[in-house]
Amino acid sequence: MKFNMNCQEIQKFSFTYLDGEFASHERGEFEEHLRRCTDCRQMVDREAMMREVVARHLRPAPCGLRAAHTNALRGKVCSSLDRMERQHRNRAISAVAASVAVVAIAVVVVHGVTGDSGGNSSLAAHRSGGPQVLAATAPLVGGAAGPLAGFAAARMQPAAAVMGGHPAPVPQPIAHAMPRLPIVAVAALAHPDRPQMPPLPGLGPTERARGSSDPLVQQVAARVDLGAGFGAGHPDRLPDEQLGEVLSGRLPAGALVERSPFGAVRSADSLRQMVQVHMANVKPEVTGSPLRIQRYLESRVQGVGALPLAQGNGVQLVGARIHVLGGQPVVIYQYLAFGAALTVVSRPRGDLGNADVEPQQPEVRGPSGVLLDRHSGVHLLHAVAHDRVLTLVGELAPAAMVQLLPSPAIL
Repeated sequence: MKFNMNCQEIQKFSFTYLDGEFASHERGEFEEHLRRCTDCRQMVDREAMMREVVARHLRPAPCGLRAAHTNALRGKVCSSLDRMERQHRNRAISAVAASVAVVAIAVVVVHGVTGDSGGNSSLAAHRSGGPQVLAATAPLVGGAAGPLAGFAAARMQPAAAVMGGHPAPVPQPIAHAMPRLPIVAVAALAHPDRPQMPPLPGLGPTERARGSSDPLVQQVAARVDLGAGFGAGHPDRLPDEQLGEVLSGRLPAGALVERSPFGAVRSADSLRQMVQVHMANVKPEVTGSPLRIQRYLESRVQGVGALPLAQGNGVQLVGARIHVLGGQPVVIYQYLAFGAALTVVSRPRGDLGNADVEPQQPEVRGPSGVLLDRHSGVHLLHAVAHDRVLTLVGELAPAAMVQLLPSPAIL
């Protein structure tokens, strides 16, 4: 602000002066003009008196309104801080992994590997004692035990690779917790009249098949279970006996999702909306005990069902809210699972199961199971039941998400 303020500037900045927003030297210039100008001094005094009268007659804001405004601001600040914390944590993990990889490469280059007969720092050549069969590319072998027997035989076949004159150890199976629900995957076709899908040229493991909006089907190797009646009377669906396993690589979701009954659940637009809901981390409508949250939802949503995840063992229900997703109301549950934010989207099954069944025909239960997607660096695990669909959205590993799912009876 310049020196020697005139009356027009006094009238323009009178509210700034009364609000106390002037710096010390600006306030001194303003008051110096008021001491010399009677009209401006009376104008400022009149404005200050009107402010005092209005302040005395104003009613205080309701406590609930002030609390809601404060909570909304706190939620915005916390969500931004959470995103920053996740970004810093991911950068730190990437830096540590890169450092470990550099150190490992340096040790191998300098000291060589165990059994190197050449005496230098180069790696010994691999000499193969026979044709190698990799588990990731082994074909399905039919037999009395079905397709899974061939997959298990390919996984357990030892490789005849020899390194430095010493045979490589035979890999042993590692025990792990099996999921409590059948996994549904986009399976490789094993029909003799239908050619196999060739690998897509020019696409790396992290690239998308048809653009940035299409998700990728993650690598899954497990038995599929599409329920009774799947494929009956529908030539565009795959019968159970023609389903195999996804042995290697990633298949684009658009390859078979158009004739899959789960296309609406796994559309790119639906995945993007659920990831946005997870990243927004909006303050829930209801918090407190699980019983209180359940009663709140039952009074507002028809057929909401039981809570999706069980409490305890590192899993805590923070709250829930009602949201509109894809034109229909859904329930958004917000959890803390092992220290990480986890969003569970619960919605009715809709027309995924029996929309194409005639009224006079007996009811046919639609396919159910678990599907895995990844969008914008976030995992989405869909638990498809006969009446509802649960989608777990978060940064947890898919195996951990599967273990959090309830039993089929609850679903």
